[in-house]
Amino acid sequence: MKNTKKCPKCQSSDIVKIKGECGPYGRGNNIAISGRTPVLVNRYLCCSCGFSEEWINQGDIKNFVEGKNGFDRYSKEFHDDQPTTHPMSYIILKITAVMVIAFIISLLLMWLLIYLKR
Repeated sequence: MKNTKKCPKCQSSDIVKIKGECGPYGRGNNIAISGRTPVLVNRYLCCSCGFSEEWINQGDIKNFVEGKNGFDRYSKEFHDDQPTTHPMSYIILKITAVMVIAFIISLLLMWLLIYLKR
């Protein structure tokens, strides 16, 4: 839509550009990169069907490829059918394991207290 000025879904030319911005607390159309200025993301919205595209300025793309910012390159080795695990799932798994262990220990302690009172 940015280049053709037409929606690829419905061919409408009723397109609006929503400029990228970075407001207080990271509000706005942007991608936060640790230790750097956020990258602004411009959105193009079709007012007829609701389809939208996001574009990053060419000059800002270097912010993603320089250093380790937690962004992975999409490469030939990456396949869409590979399951991706969100880092938060590891944290949830660890918390669940700790809670189960704590529950088992509390049951053992209650059993021990009951056994010692006899």
